[in-house]
Amino acid sequence: MDDTTDYEFAVFDEWSLYDEIIERNYMKHAEISAAVSRDLSSTNLNPVNKIATNEISEIWDLGCGCGGMAAKILSGWSVSKYTGVDLSQAGLARIEANLSASVSSVCTNSCEIVDFLDQQVGVCPSVILASFSLHHFPMEEIQRVLELIVKHMDSQSRFVWIDTVRQTYETREEFNRRFLLDISTQWTSLVPEQMLEVEEHITQYDFPLDQIERERLLSAAGLTSQTISYQDPFFTAEIFTRLSAVE
Repeated sequence: MDDTTDYEFAVFDEWSLYDEIIERNYMKHAEISAAVSRDLSSTNLNPVNKIATNEISEIWDLGCGCGGMAAKILSGWSVSKYTGVDLSQAGLARIEANLSASVSSVCTNSCEIVDFLDQQVGVCPSVILASFSLHHFPMEEIQRVLELIVKHMDSQSRFVWIDTVRQTYETREEFNRRFLLDISTQWTSLVPEQMLEVEEHITQYDFPLDQIERERLLSAAGLTSQTISYQDPFFTAEIFTRLSAVE
């Protein structure tokens, strides 16, 4: 994985740019978060003797940034504990303010995702979220993350994976050209310097899987799709459960 300095650049040089992208809904945070929240609401995320509507006992947010997507998903929920994992100190510093309305206890960990998952013992959170984070890592690293996620899931846990996904057999270069063309016509509030930063970020740091690669890694890790909450030509939000065969 990238070191801390590289990861700061991998997010964006200025958090104001990321805030602009969220505020203008350029990466469909509103639609994605509403769809994921809806589908999680239809799922029993709590022990049988503690069933309650829109309650989550514990959520891990892997590659959380400033917690922007989690804040939108969890709006209107009651969450006992949220743990955000990221290397960006600037992002982590903003999490408590972003999540305080929905979360009783907010924790942050400045470390690699793999290191965090390796260090946890005997914990099965209700929800594990990875939102626009795993596409920054090489395929073998994603595979390791998915394998570790499964180890921390029980029959009631849900893994929510939100990310860019290439079309089947589409190369990274083809995806980038298609994505950047869409950005050039749709992300109209950005000034040229911001557009350049977005382009540099995508071409240097983004390595989205195609659908076949994604499904192969998920199957090998022991994860099965519960529902596709959101899908468009660039982004997919999917909720997974652990295969009963590996429990």
